[in-house]
Amino acid sequence: MLYDFINPSDPYLFEAESFEIACLAVLMMGNAYGCKELDGEKQFGPFAGIESFERKFNENAEKMLKERLIEVIRCLDSFLYASTEVEYREYQARIQTGETEEERYNIRKQHHDEKRSSMNDIGRHAWALASRLKGELPKEEGTQGLYVFYG
Repeated sequence: MLYDFINPSDPYLFEAESFEIACLAVLMMGNAYGCKELDGEKQFGPFAGIESFERKFNENAEKMLKERLIEVIRCLDSFLYASTEVEYREYQARIQTGETEEERYNIRKQHHDEKRSSMNDIGRHAWALASRLKGELPKEEGTQGLYVFYG
């Protein structure tokens, strides 16, 4: 599902396999952010915090992060400057024209740098978090299909 990243800056959309994963990824981005389903009614407001997350989902956030790490990484890695689903899908298709991870990274970076107007670099922050979390993956866990940034 596609989600709108609630922030006072540039528009960002991202993908998550579930609402819980979207909210957990947003929490990792910082307490001042939120998310809402692009085509739905579910929303996790800015400043909600970990306690609110744990009440809402009746689960420990740290435990969920450990158990669903790959999903969170994919979610953070999917952040892209876009305000509509059509725009998001077009940019994703453009990124996939790269034949190597490096080419795909460069296409995404170019799109990001051309579009972003804020000094608050949300996209790179999400990608850097994903990269750091990749270091937490057990060696036997495959990460094929994930972008590699700052690694």
